[in-house]
Amino acid sequence: FIATTEAYANEYYKQQLLKYTEQQTDRTDLYGRKTWRAYVRCLNTPFHEKWRNSPDYEKLMNDKPWPIIGHSIIYHKDVELYQFAGQVANPTTTGELENMCMLAGQGVGLVHDIVPAAEIIKRFVEGAKAIFGGATPFN
Repeated sequence: FIATTEAYANEYYKQQLLKYTEQQTDRTDLYGRKTWRAYVRCLNTPFHEKWRNSPDYEKLMNDKPWPIIGHSIIYHKDVELYQFAGQVANPTTTGELENMCMLAGQGVGLVHDIVPAAEIIKRFVEGAKAIFGGATPFN
């Protein structure tokens, strides 16, 4: 539900979700290594593609300090955002948004517009009714 009008996500991030397909996501551990080392699925942005395919990937990932690429207000505090950090852009985020982590699942290709969450639920229910010929518990 990131691509909704209510989501506390940066507008740039929301708009990027509209541009990518399910074939343009990647499972990666490129982001968030400072705090956790887990795989996430994200948009395969030009920034992500550049670093994912770098022959110096491991060396770059372990070099510190990473450059500061932006700022966000998180829990009422100004937070510096580092390159390769796992934070996603919220409405207060400034800086190099195109170089930040943009989490997205493989369903991103089904996202075509930014609408209220209620509209997404309505479309889901209508789709279920169409599939099941109207015989659903939603009637």
